[in-house]
Amino acid sequence: MKILVLAGDLTNYYLYKSLKEMNCDVKLEGFNHYLNKIGGKGIVVKGYDIIFVPIPFTIDNSTIYSPYSEDIIHIDSFLSKANKDCKIIGGPFNFKDERLYDITRNDAFTNLTVIPTCEEIIKILIEKTDFTLNDSIFKIIGTGRIAKRLTQLLKTLGANVTDDINNKHPQIIINTSKSFSLSKINKSILTEDSIFLDVTSNDSTEDFKFAKSIDLNFIKARGLPGKSSPRSVSEYILKTLPEEILSTVS
Repeated sequence: MKILVLAGDLTNYYLYKSLKEMNCDVKLEGFNHYLNKIGGKGIVVKGYDIIFVPIPFTIDNSTIYSPYSEDIIHIDSFLSKANKDCKIIGGPFNFKDERLYDITRNDAFTNLTVIPTCEEIIKILIEKTDFTLNDSIFKIIGTGRIAKRLTQLLKTLGANVTDDINNKHPQIIINTSKSFSLSKINKSILTEDSIFLDVTSNDSTEDFKFAKSIDLNFIKARGLPGKSSPRSVSEYILKTLPEEILSTVS
């Protein structure tokens, strides 16, 4: 069983190391910057039975997310060259292909990634603000696992948190809901210092344009678990793979 770990953040680097320790026939591509190696000669994806791709899979919907490589991996080219019967593991994917396994839709995996996601959100907020989170006014949009856990953590830090999006004068609005549109917000509730942090996997082009039109500080943050805890997330991937896939890897 030949395995390729392809690009992405350090989650995939640690995943490669774990597979190597399991004595798998595995190769790492897309990390030449991190490993101080020469790149730019192209990446071969043909001939593998399993390919682990990044989380997030793409940022621009055209190329595979590869922050540690100058090799540009176009999605169309990748899909045409990868083996027709291989398994491609990663996500999220916004297209259909029978080879894909979207681990971001695996409840066991997403349950484990809630904590590193929330930790990274808090880290971003501390870095992007010039005031304490304690006593700040937050609006959390969404009712899922991340929203609930984040609300608990922020309240522990002394923040004032509500999910009423039109309650007046939030300092920080955090969107965890894929179905939410920034245009739903009443502009009168915002202050000149309000921050809107979108942590969904959605393409937020329209929200970004709307935020710019009303001078709202807009922050888009994707792939948060892999930024805060890449080693842990790599373990979560292996821990939560379906047995039919895991048995071919181990």
